[in-house]
Amino acid sequence: MAHEGDEGTASGGADGVARLAAELDAEATGIAVFDRAGRLVHANASLKRFLAGRDPEVAAHPDADGRVHLPDGRSVLVRRLDLEGGAWAVLVPSPQDDAEFMREVLDSLDTTIVAYDRDDRYLFGNGAYHRRYPHLPPDEELVGRTFEEMLRRTLAAGSFADAQAERDPEGFVARRIAEFRANQPSMAERMMASGNWEKVRVIDTPHGLRLSLRTRITEVKRVQDELRRAKERLEAEIGVRATFIQRLSHEFRTPLSAVLGYSEMVEQEVLGPLANPKYRDYAALIRHSGQHLLELVGGLAEEIGQPASVPRDEPIDVAQFLAREMTVVAPMAQGNGAQLVVSIADRLPRLVADARMLRQMLLNLLSNAVRYSPGGIVGTSASLRGDGGISVSVADNGIGIAPEVLARLGEPYYRGTGDGPDRPAGTGLGLAVVKELMALHQGRLTLESAPGAGTTATLEFPPARSLRGEAATEG
Repeated sequence: MAHEGDEGTASGGADGVARLAAELDAEATGIAVFDRAGRLVHANASLKRFLAGRDPEVAAHPDADGRVHLPDGRSVLVRRLDLEGGAWAVLVPSPQDDAEFMREVLDSLDTTIVAYDRDDRYLFGNGAYHRRYPHLPPDEELVGRTFEEMLRRTLAAGSFADAQAERDPEGFVARRIAEFRANQPSMAERMMASGNWEKVRVIDTPHGLRLSLRTRITEVKRVQDELRRAKERLEAEIGVRATFIQRLSHEFRTPLSAVLGYSEMVEQEVLGPLANPKYRDYAALIRHSGQHLLELVGGLAEEIGQPASVPRDEPIDVAQFLAREMTVVAPMAQGNGAQLVVSIADRLPRLVADARMLRQMLLNLLSNAVRYSPGGIVGTSASLRGDGGISVSVADNGIGIAPEVLARLGEPYYRGTGDGPDRPAGTGLGLAVVKELMALHQGRLTLESAPGAGTTATLEFPPARSLRGEAATEG
């Protein structure tokens, strides 16, 4: 019959075994505990992970060298530990603690690694190190050699690509020893005699080890040189282009100034009244178009090779602005048989924008609409959106755009499907310029179209560019 005290003892013993098992499972080292009869008592979690499902009792049967061999070819050096009462344990170091494991990892690297102790004595060189210095014997013969001895071995083999090593070997050895003993971590890039480049790093560890690492960076240096040369070529081309544009701008300014001056004289009838008042309107149109062209040329000369411009904001009466720009494309529309229509919402606020950029955007959209709407209608409208922003739209009832083409419009130089004799001329830059200019105004360009159903291009300006409280147009 069990006594109450016996039950407590049994319970306490079970708890103690459980605690011991938990402590063993927390160890990184694999542990297998056997009783005096050689029966497995407990195998901890680290050992089970290392054995990958194999019977833990395999750890109890090492070979004559104290290694346990697994069917997958792995082996590990184990240690037996005798316990009280005839029990014993087998300790299996984790792979990270196994020297062969670490050697395999380091030997697989392309970077050369060599380690010295705090007394400047050789400890280890990985596979890449020995491939770089094939004259060196295996590590077993090198361990304990001083840094100076290693230097002289390599010097004798002629493996140093250093002018001083050939001219003054003793001075070279003294310099390298002094650098080594300076205990200053360093990094340098060096070109070898073969023409290859290496990055050399020297690292001091907290335990007093000195590591020297060499990584081949020939391909990296080649790419860097190519990028540098490409940058130089680009800068040279930009400089030539800027000079060309500046000269071209200068050449344009003289005849444009003459066009503006004479058109203004005709508009103001300086030499007497014109027989037909229409000529005065045409002169005003010539002056307006010439002024726009002069602004574009001047802006191009300023911006070539520079970052995108910052809009020169000013309040703009959209209704008056649209009416004026429509007159610029009127001759083009007349020649193409297209009708121009303008529609402005009531009490539309003034738009805060760069007038030159807005003019450039509208003329691009209007000329596109007229070009692709022979005999059709081109309408321009401006309205106030629900969010308070202003939208300016150019719509036509022309040939329209296929969906696959519409998705790419706005890419520089993209002109849709193939060019043909009936296809209107163009560079494919117009919409790309409009998108960039709208981005500078924190807005966006939207396009809606379908084949045979015309196209609508809309400039959507953000609410912050509406001059609230000041309506520019009355209904």
